[in-house]
Amino acid sequence: MDGGAIVTVPLSLQAVAQFDPQTVAGFSWTVGLHTMDATFRDTNSPHVYSDATLVPTYNQTVTQNSVTLTLASTPAVDNFGPIYGQPLTVTATLTP
Repeated sequence: MDGGAIVTVPLSLQAVAQFDPQTVAGFSWTVGLHTMDATFRDTNSPHVYSDATLVPTYNQTVTQNSVTLTLASTPAVDNFGPIYGQPLTVTATLTP
């Protein structure tokens, strides 16, 4: 991924490999173009597939989405409160 990490992904019984690059990377990808290369090798039958097969580079473009963050509190924060020591509940709502 992006010229960095090498990841081995096993095949399922249905011969399908599933891969979530963001989970493997361990962070959220930045906005922009990212690349992934895939190499397939059959380790169970090396005499049949002795050479790895490289597929074309896969490009993933990450775009930025706008979000709205709304904050509310109970009791309301104003010139008269809350009073020092009074419990305050803050609610944050994130809307894509």
